[in-house]
Amino acid sequence: TFVTDKTRLNIVIRNLISNALRYHNKDQENPYLKIIVNATDKHAELQVVDNGQGIDEKHLEHIFTMFYTANKSSGGSGIGLYIVKEAIEKLGGTIKIESQINVGTKFIIVIPNYRGE
Repeated sequence: TFVTDKTRLNIVIRNLISNALRYHNKDQENPYLKIIVNATDKHAELQVVDNGQGIDEKHLEHIFTMFYTANKSSGGSGIGLYIVKEAIEKLGGTIKIESQINVGTKFIIVIPNYRGE
């Protein structure tokens, strides 16, 4: 059993799925989006992995900043990943990103399990 704030976790998952779909690689023969969850008594690790457009390394340190957009042609507001990071921090968790252009992106989220509280 894993216990956390369902509303905040929903915000995180929805934003990451939305981004993965928005920034898919149109030239990819076999596109995918994977959500991997491993939960223990102490925490859950969620990985959201895709083989989409990827994010250039020069943008990675800024992507969680409010109004920052790595892809200027996307029409995004630059607030989605900021909201994701804020929600994860409110849950007491962390988020990391690994990404390469034309290879894909992996978000790694760790949030505590409040089952025992």
